[in-house]
Order: sequence, then C-alpha cells, then structure tokens
Amino acid sequence: MRTVGSSTAIDVGRALGDVVAIDSSLAIDGVVRGHVFAVDSRITLGARAVVLGSITVNRGRLTIRPGAVLPKMIYLNDAGFLGPNGEAIDFGETLTLADGDTEVSLDKTVVSTVSVELMKVVLPFDRFVPRSGTSIEDLERWHPGLDLELRRSVRRPSEMTMGGIARLSFVSEKVRGAFQRGYRGRSGTVLVSGIQLQDAASAASLWSQLHAAGERAELRLSLKSGLGDGAHWFFKRKDRFCMLWQRSSWLIAVETR
Repeated sequence: MRTVGSSTAIDVGRALGDVVAIDSSLAIDGVVRGHVFAVDSRITLGARAVVLGSITVNRGRLTIRPGAVLPKMIYLNDAGFLGPNGEAIDFGETLTLADGDTEVSLDKTVVSTVSVELMKVVLPFDRFVPRSGTSIEDLERWHPGLDLELRRSVRRPSEMTMGGIARLSFVSEKVRGAFQRGYRGRSGTVLVSGIQLQDAASAASLWSQLHAAGERAELRLSLKSGLGDGAHWFFKRKDRFCMLWQRSSWLIAVETR
C-alpha cells in the first residue's frame, strides 16, 4: 500500500504486505506482513498493530502504543519518537535496533531515554527500586496493580531462572533473600523476580554474571543503559520480553509474555 499526502488507517483485521507513506499520517492497527517505510510522515502503531518486517521513518514521527507487536528492526532517521504517555523525544540522528545487537550514534542520555520509552511500550508497569532499609519481607505485600491476579508466589526459592538466560542457585552468604511471583492479566502473564544482596558490590558482581550469560543466549533485541547509580537491561528472548535492573543491593527482573 502507498499513501501520499493523506491520512490513512489500517484497521484491525486488515493485513497488508509492504506499506509506503510519504507526507502522510498513517495509523496501523492491523497486520503489516512486510515493511513500513515512511518519509515526512506521522506513523502510529496501535495497541493491536503487528509489523513483521521492519520500520523505517525518515523525518516525521513514530508513535507506539502499549501492546503493539514490534519488528526486529526499527530505523529512525532524523525523526521523533513519541512514547506511550505522549512525551516527545527528538534526537535528530539514526537509532538502529537490530536483531541481537544495538547500533546507536547518540549520546548516553538520549540512548537511556529512548531505551526506557521502548521498555514502557511492552512492559506493564514502571521500574521500582525498594527504599533504603527495605527487606525482602517488606515486599511481600507489594502488588503491581493493573488488574493483575497473583497466581504463584515463591518465598526464599533455593534457585530461580531470570529472563530465561540464567539459572541461579542461592548458596552464597551474600544473598539476603529472594522472591519470585507470577501474575496473570487480560493480555498475558507477568513474572517478577527479586534478589537482595548484602551490598551493592555483590549485586554488581551478579549483574556482570547475568550479562555474560546473556551474551551466550540468542536474544532478538537487546538494549542496555545506565541511569544514575543503576543499570537497565531490556531484551527479548523467544516469546518473552524482560527488563532487568540493578541498583544498590537489589537486582529485579520483570518478564512478560
């Protein structure tokens, strides 16, 4: 499909091959089996949009609503990115999200901002960090909300798998506690895992070991960024999205599918 100088919608239930938009406004809620290529256009991926090829936006703006199924590759050339809460991020250079790696020619602040916005697109709730003095026991009453129903809760597991990339066994005296909880909602499942180490150095060491395990795994998408004294890692493996973050003595993971 080609649209030039017009406002067009690909509705739910409609499937197309390649889509080209020039000086247009294009809203996608159906399926694009090929590629989306846009010049001087405003592209919106709705909550039910599916793009199987790639997305290239040359100038203009890309908006992604929570729930959209994203392709392996997204190119934004001198374009703007609009997050799910309507906040605009303009960076004026090229951001390439490739299968298994990330090639970015942006400064660290912009990279962190863009990666966090992409995390928000597919993850159901924001990152949280336990306050100073919080213990594993203090988090037993924590619930993510969003109409998610608790289906499984494991306190002090002897081992757990995080992000599908590493199986952890808790035999070290440096581990103060851990938990893993599974939730189910209308659009899928959520697994929340938390580990509290005895200090920030121990948590950073575990973070490095997880990174090493991730390098050996087959990841479709991988974004890493540092924010303040913490660190984020967002990736997709098979049919699940995962966000891991480490801050102070805590390491927490949220997985969705």
